[in-house]
Amino acid sequence: MADKSRKIELAAELDVARAEMSLNGAGLRRAMNVRENLHRSIQRNRSVWLGGGALLGLLLSLLFPSRHKSRVKEVRVQPEKRSMAGKVASGLFQAATVLAKPVIETWLKARVKQDSTTGHPR
Repeated sequence: MADKSRKIELAAELDVARAEMSLNGAGLRRAMNVRENLHRSIQRNRSVWLGGGALLGLLLSLLFPSRHKSRVKEVRVQPEKRSMAGKVASGLFQAATVLAKPVIETWLKARVKQDSTTGHPR
């Protein structure tokens, strides 16, 4: 009889040990998930990460200065020569805007006046 109770007791201890191992394994998996831990740390301490990155960049730029000097060549841009068709199109567009401006202004004034009398907000 004592032998059976000992077996039952050992089986219960085994179940408890398996449950603890399962919980410890899940905790270990969470602790070893570097991507998730890093993501969580950056979300919680964003300003610290940004400040540390800026400081690290500054230190690296002071430790390893650029050896190459950039030289900028002066480039002279020639004024574009427009073709005759471009000149004509530009002239027609300017004339059209000059002629259309009074018509558009009167239409807009009438529209605003109409909206103010009817009370429709725009």
